[in-house]
Amino acid sequence: MTRAPVSGLAAGGGGVCVGSGLNSAGGFVQLPCIRHRAFGIVAGARLYGSTANARQRSFLATIKTKKMNNKIGNYKTVQNLSSETLFHLTGKLDILKLILQNGFQARYIYEKLPGRKIAYLTKTVCFCDIPLGAIKEHINWYGEYGIGINRPRARDNGCTPVFYLHSKTPDFPAGSSQKTIDWFDSFKFTKCLKQVKGKQIFLDNSTGKTYFKWKTFYNEKEWRYFPAASKTEIIKYKVETDLDKKKNEKNTDSASTLPFFKIMPEWIEYILIKDSRDLPEIKKILKEPPYKEDYENLLTKIITIKQVLNDF
Repeated sequence: MTRAPVSGLAAGGGGVCVGSGLNSAGGFVQLPCIRHRAFGIVAGARLYGSTANARQRSFLATIKTKKMNNKIGNYKTVQNLSSETLFHLTGKLDILKLILQNGFQARYIYEKLPGRKIAYLTKTVCFCDIPLGAIKEHINWYGEYGIGINRPRARDNGCTPVFYLHSKTPDFPAGSSQKTIDWFDSFKFTKCLKQVKGKQIFLDNSTGKTYFKWKTFYNEKEWRYFPAASKTEIIKYKVETDLDKKKNEKNTDSASTLPFFKIMPEWIEYILIKDSRDLPEIKKILKEPPYKEDYENLLTKIITIKQVLNDF
């Protein structure tokens, strides 16, 4: 019996002990002993006829697939939908400096209740639960400066996510009657309600006029901090500019008494600045208490908006 020559084979992580091959008549063949560390086995078989090569290829393909599916490294590579950091953005360096020095000041905001001519006013500090790589749109809306604080620490100190609703959300009263107003006034969590989508008002600094833009607020995944004894005021309104005017008046009249949400140096995960020219002023603050002892570590938390836009 004449045997055809058999080539040596190599499977990653193991090898093949070359044995016999097919004879010229397409008869009996002894499949080589295949050793593979990924499986920890030694496989051998007797194959007959023209199926020998196909089965051998199938077996080696299985080995290759198993090897390719092996986990590489210890890090998760799927994009996060949320973050371990809550971000608060602002449009001015001076406000960022005040936050570092005094904490976040709880200011009045208004929220419209969708499908109704009802809104509420409350004192709060707003954050978004968005990964740094997905924060670019948020920068366009709220500003190029900000602070990211550790979410578990924020949660343990009173921060909570809002509840999003739309005009057809069940179990909430419809319309704008006094009965509906009274219901929302007595509802304990009205201050946590936010519309899924709506118009947001902006001030054009060059003209002094206001304008509106549509926004999907649901994408912000907002969290809020409410100071103790924070009262929620339910308002029936005709036009939204009236709400904005009332909010601004309250913030102006009570500016000196609005409470602060104090943060500790170890809570800070990121300090966002517009560019490196802002760095000296931030470093000056970080060299003073309560940050002085953590100065070197906090320097590693500073990142520019340019870096965020280009690298994330």
